[in-house]
Amino acid sequence: MLSKLLKYEFKATGRVMLPVLIALLAVSGLLNLCGSVAEHTRSQIISLITGMLGFVYVMAILAIGVVALVAVIYRFYKNLLTDEGYLMFTLPVNVHGLVWAKLIAAVVWLVAAFADIVLSIFVLVAPLRLGWGAEFVQFMGQFFRELAAAGINGFEVAAFALELLLIVVLGIIGSCLVFYTAMSIGYSFANHKALLSVGFYFGIGFVTQVLGVSLLIGLGTALDGVEFNFVYTLRNALNLGHATLLGICLLELLYDGALYFGTTFMLKRRLNLP
Repeated sequence: MLSKLLKYEFKATGRVMLPVLIALLAVSGLLNLCGSVAEHTRSQIISLITGMLGFVYVMAILAIGVVALVAVIYRFYKNLLTDEGYLMFTLPVNVHGLVWAKLIAAVVWLVAAFADIVLSIFVLVAPLRLGWGAEFVQFMGQFFRELAAAGINGFEVAAFALELLLIVVLGIIGSCLVFYTAMSIGYSFANHKALLSVGFYFGIGFVTQVLGVSLLIGLGTALDGVEFNFVYTLRNALNLGHATLLGICLLELLYDGALYFGTTFMLKRRLNLP
């Protein structure tokens, strides 16, 4: 059933997201073309068009972020917290399936938006600097050779890359869940639901900041006066790096888990459909 929900979710959100993603690439291509023409001509019209396209390109980048964020919020609100919720909650799937369908689609589109922005930058600048590709490949080859010479093999690099990727994915999931949790709490009330949702969103952020600062202060107090006999070796440094990244992953996982529990609990026990 989750696969069917995901198919429906991607179909619904794709109507909005795909045109925006394609439009950004089209604008970057046109801007590159006009920039190339402007370099070989002195036409004021081409310069004006190039300037206008540059402004549109910047606005398109901002629009992708806004549209992706609105899609994340609106789909959750529309399907689960309005009249459509009566139909959604009668489907042969539990609350977890409904939330995961929204969450997976949201993460995919947010990642796609970031990838589209990066690709548009390559479309914009790569043809103007054809040597950049070869230079980048040479630079990366030299970089990995230096890492290998220092004793850092490909498995270590892959491990660090996966840990960083996990941090990013968990961060995106948390960014989505904080909206879901705030709306789930806010819409459990009878009146002023939207306003309460905004209030709970900022409230969750405030509590998170307080807990984070308290954790740092407590950790600093606990470690005060403790002597560390850290012998620097490459292996110890790598282990410390892995431990740090995995520790961040664990904290993000706990944060995401708390938000996920809050969302599903409110949808199960405190749902107040109009």
